[in-house]
Amino acid sequence: MTSRYEWDEDKNDRNLRAHGVAFPEAIKVFDDLGAAEEYDATHSTYDEPRYSRIGFSGTRLLFVVFTVRQGKTRIIHARKADRVMEKIYVKHQKG
Repeated sequence: MTSRYEWDEDKNDRNLRAHGVAFPEAIKVFDDLGAAEEYDATHSTYDEPRYSRIGFSGTRLLFVVFTVRQGKTRIIHARKADRVMEKIYVKHQKG
């Protein structure tokens, strides 16, 4: 884990088994300058806003849910982007 990112290791293990994506791969979507990102009003709370980001990890398009805690990006969930997410990403590229 780098100093900019954090996650729960048990959650990382469960996520890898369930979705085939480890959080160290998921943080690479933050290097994708063309990634689509939005606020998640449904899952946010007053003291913890959540966001989703669709971007390339270098080899595949991922959907990542995260929050920011004490200046660090905390990964909550990651999975391969589905077709709807792919369309969102492409539309975002076109501006």
